[in-house]
Amino acid sequence: MKTTPIHSNRFSHPRQTTFADSIRAIEMKWIWMATFFIVVVILGVFDPLQAVEYLIENEGLGETGASVLGMAAGFTFPMTLGFSVIVFVLLSGWELSWRPETKLFAAAGVLFVSGFIADALSFGLLPVYSRMISGPIWLAFPVFVAMGYWTSYGLELSVCALMIGTAIALQLERWYYSTTEMS
Repeated sequence: MKTTPIHSNRFSHPRQTTFADSIRAIEMKWIWMATFFIVVVILGVFDPLQAVEYLIENEGLGETGASVLGMAAGFTFPMTLGFSVIVFVLLSGWELSWRPETKLFAAAGVLFVSGFIADALSFGLLPVYSRMISGPIWLAFPVFVAMGYWTSYGLELSVCALMIGTAIALQLERWYYSTTEMS
């Protein structure tokens, strides 16, 4: 398997490694099980012991567990989509040469656009934006977007969207590297 970052002329940083390099050894089965556990416990579907019992009985996520994650991902679609893209870029190492302000602004832009996509598809809980704060745009815009999602999602749904989005990004990152090795 290739090591991160993605090797291309534009994004090549051969000496730096990313978070993905240290977690590739973890099987996706365990990542999805951990995601399920956190989501169902945070949402109050199961208490921690029930979640562990479910995972043991089903020897993993199971069809019902996958459905629960699918429903949570659908409900939090804009934020889950945004986090999937953001985490995939972070795992890929594409952003390594960017300044911190650029990373923050780009992440906010991804979340903002994912809200528009969800609105166009009439899918998921949309962020509720108020007015933009004053200050430098690289800070004001991310705060504006974060507050819009926070107003709609709160802590519990935000954590669920982050967990599911991260698991999706990990799955996509592994798929991407398996297909780029073949070419």
